[in-house]
Amino acid sequence: MSNVKFVCYPDADTPSSGFDLDVSVDTDIAVTFSVQDLADVTKRKGAFSKTIALPSTKGNDAAFRHAYNVQSFVGGFTPNKQVKCAVWSDGVQVFAGTMQLLSMSVTKGQATYEVAIYGEEVALFSNMADVKLVDTVGVTGMNHTFSVSLVTGTWDDSYSDASGYVYGIVDAAGHFHCYDVSNPLGPLAPLFSSVTPIFDRLIPIELMRPNIWVKKMVDLIFAQHGYRYQSAFFDSQEFERMVIPYAGDAFAYASGSNKCYVGSEEVTWDTAQEKTIIFDQTGDPFFNGDDGKFNTTNGIFTASSQYAGKYQFRFEGLFTGASGTTTLVISARDSSGNLLKDIYGDDITYTQAIGAFSRGLSLDRTLILSPSQTLKVTVSSDTAGLTLNASTVQISLLETFSRVGQSIDMRTALPADTLQIDLLADLQKMFNLYFYQSPQDPSLIYIEPWGDFYSEPVVDWSQKSDENEEMTMVCGDPELRKRFTFAYRDGGEALSKQYRNTWQTGYGSRQYDTDNFYGRGEQVIETKAATVIPAQYRTNIVMGRTWDVEADGSIRTMKTGYRLAQYNYVKMQPSPSGSVETWLWVDGFKTAASSWVSGDTLPYIGHVDNPYNPSQDLAFGIPRQIYFALPDGQAGFTPYTNNNLFNTYWRNYIEEIASKEAMQVEATFLLTVTDIATLDFRAPVYWHGIRWRLLEIKDYRIGQNVMCRVTLRRILNLAEFSAQSVNPVGNYNLNAEVQGEYYPQIVNPIKGK
Repeated sequence: MSNVKFVCYPDADTPSSGFDLDVSVDTDIAVTFSVQDLADVTKRKGAFSKTIALPSTKGNDAAFRHAYNVQSFVGGFTPNKQVKCAVWSDGVQVFAGTMQLLSMSVTKGQATYEVAIYGEEVALFSNMADVKLVDTVGVTGMNHTFSVSLVTGTWDDSYSDASGYVYGIVDAAGHFHCYDVSNPLGPLAPLFSSVTPIFDRLIPIELMRPNIWVKKMVDLIFAQHGYRYQSAFFDSQEFERMVIPYAGDAFAYASGSNKCYVGSEEVTWDTAQEKTIIFDQTGDPFFNGDDGKFNTTNGIFTASSQYAGKYQFRFEGLFTGASGTTTLVISARDSSGNLLKDIYGDDITYTQAIGAFSRGLSLDRTLILSPSQTLKVTVSSDTAGLTLNASTVQISLLETFSRVGQSIDMRTALPADTLQIDLLADLQKMFNLYFYQSPQDPSLIYIEPWGDFYSEPVVDWSQKSDENEEMTMVCGDPELRKRFTFAYRDGGEALSKQYRNTWQTGYGSRQYDTDNFYGRGEQVIETKAATVIPAQYRTNIVMGRTWDVEADGSIRTMKTGYRLAQYNYVKMQPSPSGSVETWLWVDGFKTAASSWVSGDTLPYIGHVDNPYNPSQDLAFGIPRQIYFALPDGQAGFTPYTNNNLFNTYWRNYIEEIASKEAMQVEATFLLTVTDIATLDFRAPVYWHGIRWRLLEIKDYRIGQNVMCRVTLRRILNLAEFSAQSVNPVGNYNLNAEVQGEYYPQIVNPIKGK
């Protein structure tokens, strides 16, 4: 094989360090070039070879020692290492990719290295197969400090901006659904009830979390493994607004321990007077500098300057009065003497008359302290002779709502158990993507959906086939199933459970029966990611809900986990009267209305691009139930869309491979070195007067002028999908369909919620 040159590059950054491998005369380098796995419509392939046997020569021994750390034939080698390589035939490069040493053997004293070569797209998927998303190089570069300006600064229309993330609303804890200020529910209802409702809805900014742009993660993954990509689709706004929702603990709070300050000395009132109770710490400070601190000299507690918090304040003590009756007033005040208020808006003070005997008294209230706000305990007596013995105060930091000033580690935003390959595989399943190595630049991968992949000029192969050889023609592929089911993984939240219980299938899934003559059974194409189901509760606010419900009807917080969704900064829908309700975010849970900012545009996250005006849906099919009914102000309802993943990216593809007109041919072709060197699967093939898609070139023997088998699929003249608006209905008419999909039914999300 003197006309074949085989070179490996153990140091990919230094091409001049390549080793010319010795190829014997009888060495067979048989390469298969493929663009998809013909047995599975969801899998893509690239170029790969059969096992190549190389002799043990001085040059090969040096190359393999350098590339794979080969010690000897008993010392082993570095397994699974991929080394850059290239193959030339008659001076023309016909392959560039990676080489892997599979095994070494000795037969009658003659050593042999057995290797295989792969295209770069195959090597890329192999490299990322065991790397978790959280270990992607560059994720920590998105770490940041939480601030209101940073959060709101991510809300504009600049998708996939340099920050790599966007703060949006995914309700994983059941908090957001209840903030109707006119009738508040939930854990913060007392706080909202105490506030004059100058706005319509409340959404705390401190409960929002950063969601990572999918495009940012794809960029980091490719860069980590030394590859680049070119994709008009990845640069489209449709793709750029995709996010991986925050996957960590759902809206977690920073919590402190329940600890007490104990007054170790007796306090005595010699006259009628007010005294500030000084609590001496008997051990280490139970609040550090970040949580707030109690001053044991003046008795003042100062909340953290970094965040507001909800405190359970408790004061208790044993009082002994003088003769007669003593009236005590126990109060919580700030350092200026102003009475503090609890979450109900009441003054934190307690008045009690005691006689000449000992009595234990306590004051127990819940309050919100703003950053750096102060608190002290005062006790006033209207007579002399009062004594406080063994007094204690307990101030427990139960929940810290604000993240202002807190460091956000973006690794917590990613699902801990998800691999890089999971993300790329899910994107391929969602958008029917093709990954294809550039013929000119092996490290460049072209990525486009099926409909855009085949877009290059036609190549004429009409004179290259051997008509005397066997030609296999299939109409309706026997390998295909009769039914295709496209679905997301069930996320386990309340809405997906309710949907599955009603319809026995996953939310937004799509079942499609083909005309395939031979098809039997079902092929399920399911992502590892779940989706984010939007819903509204008693308000016009629609947002993604990922919480669950306990048996007693109470809401259970859950991790959002690995999901894929869309972000959009959307205008809210008017009410039937034409008015637009506003929502309001809160900076640090301050109780002054001047610190609140209202608006009618939401940082929304869900599987539809805009629930108030849907035009693109990340569901595979129209959901049979939708959990929002948006009045349009014209006595109707906002229409849904059938512009979903199946209709846009899969319908015509499935028709072409499985309809009655589908045709696939395997024939024998004589392809030249030039044909292989300029091979581009994106170019349709003209053969027998018909345009075909090139699927596979099997066992092309480099340097040998022999025939090879080629698989082609006929291109059908199918109409492009045209999206329609679909009016939701309020009943269960199972016969109402549009293009094979059911009209969505409007239902209440969860009864009583």
